[in-house]
Amino acid sequence: MIIYTGKGTILDDEYENRSVPTQVVLTPIKSLLDKGYCVADNFYTSPEFADILIHRKTDIYGTMRQNRKGVEKF
Repeated sequence: MIIYTGKGTILDDEYENRSVPTQVVLTPIKSLLDKGYCVADNFYTSPEFADILIHRKTDIYGTMRQNRKGVEKF
């Protein structure tokens, strides 16, 4: 578990080119990737996050908020 405390939060360097919300979720679940697990998320779900998980053989279940970066407006 990671408690996000702002700029001082220690996140995995592997994800430094990703958005901060994506880094915050990927860092603690890194050991679960590529093992066929399903991540359920109701706050951090984004197209970027979903794409990463799918490419890492990890399913995702969550609510996609319309105001998320990368979500097309309908």
